[in-house]
Amino acid sequence: MNTRTLIIVLLLGASLPVLSQQRGFSVTGGISTFEAGELKQYQDMLLEAAPVDVKGFTYFPPHTSIRLRLFQRHNEKWKFTAGYSYTSTGAHGNYTDQSGYMDINQYLTSYQLGAAAHYRLFYWNFIEAMGYANLAIAYTDNEVNRVVSTNTYYYEENTLQMRAFHPVAEAGVELLYHLKNYSFGLEGGYQYDVGGTFKVRDNTRFNSEPVEPQSDLKSDISGFRLGVKFVLVFNPEIL
Repeated sequence: MNTRTLIIVLLLGASLPVLSQQRGFSVTGGISTFEAGELKQYQDMLLEAAPVDVKGFTYFPPHTSIRLRLFQRHNEKWKFTAGYSYTSTGAHGNYTDQSGYMDINQYLTSYQLGAAAHYRLFYWNFIEAMGYANLAIAYTDNEVNRVVSTNTYYYEENTLQMRAFHPVAEAGVELLYHLKNYSFGLEGGYQYDVGGTFKVRDNTRFNSEPVEPQSDLKSDISGFRLGVKFVLVFNPEIL
């Protein structure tokens, strides 16, 4: 296809009536898992650097995931979406005895803006399955917090905040049951993180220095998502 033909096709597409396109909004809430391999190793390093035998209790477990999307459907086969996703998890280590306690925690939060293309796999009796591919830019924040408190009125705290910008890709399937102006169902997929290097954003301390990574720390937030989905259609009479 040459440039002139491409321009004509784009102009024809732009001239189509707006009412030939169905629009809507969806909310998906569920759980996600992140591999977070390098961050788990960093948590081990934080625990080993402590002056007492701190034990790790959680290492980035499955966590709540929320996704908000706007969609536009051009025909019965294809749907295109754009939206925002939020996930949060962390790692926790603790030591407690008669003299006081020590907490060593990481708080990992990821915000994503992206777009996806959905293709119908089958439709039967108001039940529709669509496969999708999603591309997004993620902003991931990792906060490392260390607190020491004793019964002798000694208190020590330091916080290290790091951030990374990185692309992620996801492929999955949604299964929806359609009513007149809304739908509900399930959505699940696998997210692959291309990987971004964390940079120190802020370094605050009280009586002590935080333990920084010994080398570049990667985001590594690949994993599965599974959620319950609700869809509101703005113009259900179309298509």
